[in-house]
Amino acid sequence: MGPVRQLCYVSTANEPASDQHLTEMLGRAKLRNSGAGVTGMLLYVGRNYCQALEGPRAEVRAIFEKIAKDARHRDMHVVLETGGSVRDFPDWSMGFLRGDPATLGLDSAIDLTGVAPSRFERVLGDGGALKSLLKSFYRANH
Repeated sequence: MGPVRQLCYVSTANEPASDQHLTEMLGRAKLRNSGAGVTGMLLYVGRNYCQALEGPRAEVRAIFEKIAKDARHRDMHVVLETGGSVRDFPDWSMGFLRGDPATLGLDSAIDLTGVAPSRFERVLGDGGALKSLLKSFYRANH
């Protein structure tokens, strides 16, 4: 396996995402990602998306740029971008978790509904902490 590019970002949905919307979006992502050799994990909490993408550099960048142009969300921030040789989500074309602070083991007094990604980043820490959260879900469900 060649070099792996890992990119994690957060953004805010313009409107709350319904279960149907998330299911459809996840289905499209799985098809697109598996065709591009990209794996990853998507977390939706409150109205925030947190996604980790990993795979060949050009494919990860192309998928990210397409996501960045999607008008259904705003305030996109890359919180981690790095290279390596090992994937964290090797057999998930796109894992998914919809959660709330309690589900994620965060302080239950913290309300993440509709918060700005910059605050979401402060709650979860740096990109490494976000990646660790996503990886812990992967390990628990794999």
